Amino acid sequence: MLYVQTFEPTLRAVGANNIQSEARLADAKSEVLVRPNVDTLYSRAAIDLSHANVVLSVPEISANRFYVVPFYDL
Repeated sequence: MLYVQTFEPTLRAVGANNIQSEARLADAKSEVLVRPNVDTLYSRAAIDLSHANVVLSVPEISANRFYVVPFYDL
């Protein structure tokens, strides 16, 4: 449900198939997240697959870092 609440604002802010990235680390006041990690930069996107496939490309990162990329079908 929380993701659904962020869908429309993200779509309005950056449009479909674009990533909205936060410039600051999350904190306890972050309204978009239930329990934010305070050492994490978060990004959101509204991906439209109704007309074509979308490929997500991410840059290479060092061995002690990782990406988490969950997808929700709304």
